[in-house]
Amino acid sequence: MSAVSVSQVLSSYLQDLDPDLLDYVTSVVDDMSIDERKNHNTLQEIIAPFLIDSGIVDEIGAEDLCKKIAVSFGGSGYKNALVITEEPETPILLSAPIRMIDHTLLQPIKSTYGGARLGDTSAEECNGLMDISALPTTQRQLRRMRRDNEQLQKILKAEAQAEEERRNILLKARMAAIKASRNAGRQSVTGVNIERFSLSHPSGTGELLTDQSLSLSPNRRYGMIGKNGAGKSTLLRSLATYQLSPLSLSHLRILLVDQHVEGDEESPLQWLLRADVERTSLLEEETRLSYYLHHTSENIPEDLIGVNLEVALSEVYERMDTINISTAENRARNILKGLGFTASMQDSPTNNLSGGWAMRSALGAALFVNPDLLLLDEPTNHLDLHALVWLENWLTNKFHGIAVLVSHDSFFLDTVCTDILELRSVLGGHSKGSLVHYSGDYKTYECTVEERKKNIARLKYTQDIQKEKLKEFISREGKKYDSPAHQAQRKMKMKQLEKMEEIEEIEEDSDVYLHLPKPNGVFDKNEKLIGLENVSFAWPDQDPLFIDVDFSINPGARLAILGKNGAGKTSLLNIIIGDTTPTSGECTRHPGCRIQMLQQHHYRGEQLDPNLSAFDHIKRLPQDETTTVGRLDPGSRQEETAIRSYLSDLGVQGPRAMLPVRYLSGGQRMRVALAVALFRKPDVLILDEPTNHLDGSTVNALCQALETYEGAIISVSHDEAFINKVIAGEDRVNEQTSTSQKNKSQNILGGELWIVSKCKVKRFDGSFRDYKKLIHRKVMAGEDL
Repeated sequence: MSAVSVSQVLSSYLQDLDPDLLDYVTSVVDDMSIDERKNHNTLQEIIAPFLIDSGIVDEIGAEDLCKKIAVSFGGSGYKNALVITEEPETPILLSAPIRMIDHTLLQPIKSTYGGARLGDTSAEECNGLMDISALPTTQRQLRRMRRDNEQLQKILKAEAQAEEERRNILLKARMAAIKASRNAGRQSVTGVNIERFSLSHPSGTGELLTDQSLSLSPNRRYGMIGKNGAGKSTLLRSLATYQLSPLSLSHLRILLVDQHVEGDEESPLQWLLRADVERTSLLEEETRLSYYLHHTSENIPEDLIGVNLEVALSEVYERMDTINISTAENRARNILKGLGFTASMQDSPTNNLSGGWAMRSALGAALFVNPDLLLLDEPTNHLDLHALVWLENWLTNKFHGIAVLVSHDSFFLDTVCTDILELRSVLGGHSKGSLVHYSGDYKTYECTVEERKKNIARLKYTQDIQKEKLKEFISREGKKYDSPAHQAQRKMKMKQLEKMEEIEEIEEDSDVYLHLPKPNGVFDKNEKLIGLENVSFAWPDQDPLFIDVDFSINPGARLAILGKNGAGKTSLLNIIIGDTTPTSGECTRHPGCRIQMLQQHHYRGEQLDPNLSAFDHIKRLPQDETTTVGRLDPGSRQEETAIRSYLSDLGVQGPRAMLPVRYLSGGQRMRVALAVALFRKPDVLILDEPTNHLDGSTVNALCQALETYEGAIISVSHDEAFINKVIAGEDRVNEQTSTSQKNKSQNILGGELWIVSKCKVKRFDGSFRDYKKLIHRKVMAGEDL
């Protein structure tokens, strides 16, 4: 529409408006897109303030006028969503999470925009991260949308400002690691003692810890616990980059294995070799010195001017001999072989490996470097039970440095740790931040905390009684004015009351509750929901993963599938849900049965889009009367309320529901993925390593919710507490399955452990602890599993 026609439309409705003001409004509307002019709410936000301030109409009259103007521009006049246009942003984002700190610079940032180097997120994508135009708008909703959007933009700007600082930190960390490596052997490791440090959230949204201390002793293994988002990973990264206290850490060789270990084009062998940062630096320096030694005509770098290149190169070779660089590859291959890597796997890209094998590669780097301070962030994630048993044995019997482990697995912490560090932060939901040290394993920690709570409760109870007696005396004596002695006693008691220090109770973690929807279907308990008959599967040109699998799954069944990484557990799950076709045999599913799967790698984009919010993930799912929010008008206020309420039931609340999931913690992403999986009220819920990335309280909440879940559950997990609470229910087995049925080739499953091994899928007669003991004996004996 031309400027003349815009002027004609506005003049016909706003003839009482001041001419100069009318010209200004006309120019603003003329600059709007056609779709914006047709949008009632967009026009209302632009025009209404001028109309109301000029006194022409009130708020209701302004809304009516804007609706008529929108209709004149070809709009429907329907109260549609407001299109909020953002200022162009050029955020600088990390191209990938730190996988394994090897003190090299971050991966090259992938794209450019207006001359600025950017990460994977462009300015246009930032503006589209929250699809505000797709949501309904009331004044309340508009304020909420603006608040959520403002929070997102603050995060983006904070990351943009911090990018250069991060790169500098990693560069300094590399130099510190090389210095520590060259000092190795010259002095004994004396531990870590950091006094009065503070720790900020990476996004710049606040302080995690203030005025805290950290003391770590040699030959000790510290388990760090705390809620999701408390700052455990941030603290480990600050240690790994020598940022927390450079002087206190300068004598230590530090290695961090991140919780998000993702494969790339490099092989496991290259990962191990690259983890030795001094070796990498020496090879780079050898190449550089050799080049300028043989190309004297080239412009020599400033730092090499006046340097005797032959002598410098001989010094590099001397250091290479000192650290046995010529044997590095053989040592790395022997370590990988001990971890179960075949010769071909050692040289294959890590992105061709499962998450468990990628984590094993990263742990292999720890063996190769043998650091003074080893930092493991959720090391049990993606490991199978065989690798978990190996890791427990290596940490307790073979590693003699300082280890700090973040883990949600209480059994793992009990087996490995000599001490517990409890991290609490304001951003983690506590009134103030603290880092408290407890001697002993996790069970000892639980007993100590419980005993402290009881002692403090007794002291507070006694103090409260003393206060009441003092207050009663002061009140009683205050009514007696005839005796100076009474008044003196009263003043003494008042001072005594004032000097009483308040006993500070241990702050309880806020309870975490997950409310799971009931399954959609109604089935007889003996009705077969899923049946596998003579099912076999093999990838093309490869040996079979399993042969002639037969079993059935009934309503309410509980099944755990165990086995080594690569044995075929996930392939079996994919056959059950219908994503994979068996090589032979048949998998039948009840036509009324809904099956949903929580994938192990949901944070990689397999189940979640990192650019969409939790709200958007749920909103784009098909809705009908049988889904968790029912059938509601798209874009209605009722739909938004229902979706937010559903997400809140699964622990995704407030602004987090509107942030892109890539800004959420691992545990929060898992809750979003669980919300997606449960949206259609499945009758069979399949969980692939569901406890990965969760804190202890959320694991407990998940277990409690699943214990009462009425649908069938099939889970791949190595978490002993999860298996014991959710799966291994002997009473359930006895109720649903008779002894004669168990012995039949067609097995009705419920509360059972099934093992995928050596091309077979068999039921294990025993508990999870029995199976773990069996694996431990075989791992220690080096037997084939």
